[in-house]
Amino acid sequence: PMCTAAGATRFGYLGFCWGGKIALAIAADEELAPRFVASGGIHASLKDPEGDVQRAAAAKLPLLFLQAGNDEDIRPVHKALQAGPLSGKHVVRTYHDMVHGWAGARGDRSNTRIAAAVRSALQTSVDFFLEALSH
Repeated sequence: PMCTAAGATRFGYLGFCWGGKIALAIAADEELAPRFVASGGIHASLKDPEGDVQRAAAAKLPLLFLQAGNDEDIRPVHKALQAGPLSGKHVVRTYHDMVHGWAGARGDRSNTRIAAAVRSALQTSVDFFLEALSH
């Protein structure tokens, strides 16, 4: 309500860890999805493989997932997203040499590899949401 009162009419959602699971839930929800133009998760905690694939298959808006190498296997979710009507609008990547939490509080940005991966993930997220908001 506060955002719409301030004039906002279009929304995106980006969550880290458990927030990534919420991003998938938003995208599949009949009531919530129409309120957003896109949603996404960085090192998303997708701990319900069967349910996550079902939610991905029901996605009603573009999704972004940027996973670490030791996160849950994102390939089944990616496959379900690719089979849907928005297949060209989703972005799914795995940073194989990163560990869960690298882009959040657990990421040691004094390590140049981690810092570069964080910059990449954040730029990918910005580009994804700008694209979604442009339509």
